[in-house]
Amino acid sequence: MGQKLERLVLISLLVLTVPELAQAHGGHSQEFEASESVSPTGIAVDAQTAQRMGIRVEPATRELMQTGIQATGKIETMPGNTVEVTSPIPGKIVELLVEPGDEVAKGQAVAVLSSPELAELGVNAQEKRAEAEADVLEAEAQLQLARDNFDRLSNIADAEITQAQTQLQVARERYNRDR
Repeated sequence: MGQKLERLVLISLLVLTVPELAQAHGGHSQEFEASESVSPTGIAVDAQTAQRMGIRVEPATRELMQTGIQATGKIETMPGNTVEVTSPIPGKIVELLVEPGDEVAKGQAVAVLSSPELAELGVNAQEKRAEAEADVLEAEAQLQLARDNFDRLSNIADAEITQAQTQLQVARERYNRDR
């Protein structure tokens, strides 16, 4: 497996570093005489050649490489590249939480905004919360009232059942006595 991987890496490096050789063949000698640079869009390899060379075509996936190169370095953006930081709500920056050149992580806050729209959203949220809390208190009161009614009606029903059982007992005794 190691030799196949080495062969694949070597072929890939050759193809990527010498694209003119990979595409140059008879009948096209004028293509490379122009002053414009030519960049290849792909390499065609028939199935038989690919099989002999041990080349496999698979969908691209994100995986850890089995072989790698250890190196030290620093990743930087290209000069002139900037990152645009946006806010879903318009407003004015009140406080910067980072300085230019600082490293930041995805999702990290970089500034504090003052926004009339945000303040209005906060007021609306507080009003809705107060309404929801009032609804909860009303529902709890209705639940307690329903429980109290249930308990009262349950006690009445128990008393009526006891009274009916007593009447049944008396009627049975009278029936047995009068027979």
